[in-house]
Amino acid sequence: MLLLDAGALIAVARDDRDVVALSKSELRAGRTPRTHGGIVGQVWRGGSGRQARLARLLPGVEIVALDAALGRRSGLLLKSS
Repeated sequence: MLLLDAGALIAVARDDRDVVALSKSELRAGRTPRTHGGIVGQVWRGGSGRQARLARLLPGVEIVALDAALGRRSGLLLKSS
């Protein structure tokens, strides 16, 4: 599973092609990249200008609700990366 944190979404907005390639690779493998609404809230500023790339990426990302269990799992995934 590819879990996108705020840094990854900001990198997309800054045209970091590595993060976009990772996301596309996950989709081709039949796995949907994930993030949660709190992360989107940290980075979203309307989706125009520099954020146009981010606006194009987000429809292909599963945005899940953040609860305690997901928070813990996310922390462990981020620790291992």
